[in-house]
Amino acid sequence: MHIDFEQVSDDYYFQDYSNNLAGSLINQLSQQLQLTYNTSHWQYSALVQRYQSLHAFNQAVVSGIYERLPSLSAVGSYSNLPYNLFLKVLTQLDLFAWHGLNSTNIVQGARYHAAPTISMDIDDSAYFIKPEFTLHSTYYDLTHYNGQNKTLSIAVPITSLDLGLFFERDLRHNWRQTLEPRLYYLYVPYMKQFDIPIFDSGLFFPSFSQLFRNNRFVGVDRVGDANQLSWSLTSRFIDDQSGAERLRLSLGSYYKFQAQRVYGCQNFVGIMCNDDLNRIGYVSPEAGLAPLQFLGELKLSNSMTIFSNLDYILSSRKVTSAMMNFHYEPEQNHII
Repeated sequence: MHIDFEQVSDDYYFQDYSNNLAGSLINQLSQQLQLTYNTSHWQYSALVQRYQSLHAFNQAVVSGIYERLPSLSAVGSYSNLPYNLFLKVLTQLDLFAWHGLNSTNIVQGARYHAAPTISMDIDDSAYFIKPEFTLHSTYYDLTHYNGQNKTLSIAVPITSLDLGLFFERDLRHNWRQTLEPRLYYLYVPYMKQFDIPIFDSGLFFPSFSQLFRNNRFVGVDRVGDANQLSWSLTSRFIDDQSGAERLRLSLGSYYKFQAQRVYGCQNFVGIMCNDDLNRIGYVSPEAGLAPLQFLGELKLSNSMTIFSNLDYILSSRKVTSAMMNFHYEPEQNHII
């Protein structure tokens, strides 16, 4: 069981009592209860989630957030199947309710989702090959959809092939260096989705890890079309005496063979909508080479690590985003 409940007495609570700017700008408080039950192959979960929205007059208007009343899910996984097959099944039921302003004009309802995935793991100390197929299917039973009740459904096949090689060499002073090239091909056919409501979906912020995801959207309301090839090159420096990885450097990108047509927007009157060009992390949907992703991780000691990620557009020679984190863990399970 997990309980996360926050509530304040008035909309100006954090402005009155917070001692820093970030705290004074908090405007959404989570209130949720989650129950989880595990078996050898399945994990069952039940979630009730809502938010308290703070509407201070001296701040920008705060949009409401859908409540899940409830969200039920079952995730099953089966490994060690014949021919190195791996089966994963995700099923989920969400009841989305809106209790904020204009509740009679905001689309609400039930979403039923199922996503069976079958993959094959072929690996060795020097390489790996992983073909994978997922059928992403979702059914909606909606109210207040453009003033009426509406049912919608979509089923999108997702096919990918992940390939990688491992090379290593010994260096002086008990150090070892690896070289790890990787290719990831992803094909997802285009399916019209702008008439499907967005309850909890959004675009991932561009990063190195996103290169090898099978969907550029988080959540299940959008499945990004794709015909693209991702590539990366990673090198690790390992201390042979301790076995610790002290430095990791990665470079990668992906090439789109055709323009992307699925956007993170919605329109219920049958008119195509476009993505927000001013959105942070926006990447052009046109075909061609995507921005380069640089990833670095330096382990200064057993307790201190520096992470960095940089997004660079070759055509304009422009850095669009950069991130650096310092992680300090003086003792196990104690993070500063």
